[in-house]
Amino acid sequence: MKKHTEISERILQIIDFLSINPNKLSKKLGYDRTQTIYDIINGKSAPSFDFFNRLYNSEYSELINPMWLLTGKGNIVRYDSPQEPGIVSEPKFSYDINCKFCAEKERIIEALHEANYGLRAALDVYKKKEKNKGSVSNNEATSEPQK
Repeated sequence: MKKHTEISERILQIIDFLSINPNKLSKKLGYDRTQTIYDIINGKSAPSFDFFNRLYNSEYSELINPMWLLTGKGNIVRYDSPQEPGIVSEPKFSYDINCKFCAEKERIIEALHEANYGLRAALDVYKKKEKNKGSVSNNEATSEPQK
């Protein structure tokens, strides 16, 4: 029963992470009865092959790390590749989900846009200064030397 409890806890963490409730998860996975999800999260039954199949054929498959769900090792979020462990994959689920991941992602994107705007402005100023330096140097090179 301990294994059921551990995986049940991870499924509860997924529900919390996605900011949904068991009813919504049940609907998204295509269950007719919500009781199936409640039985899993309450440790009354272990998740079946059908549960995992539905989860990994759902809109959450690109976001949730299957190794973490099965073993508890790693991170809840699925990553793009082992070569880039810090890069989170682009989720392919509907953006109408109001989850913690989406809110954090939007905050980061907004900060990057602001930083990009600032860098572009700084680069424009630098280019103008360099252009002015170049025109001053060219004028000095073409002017007649003073006697």
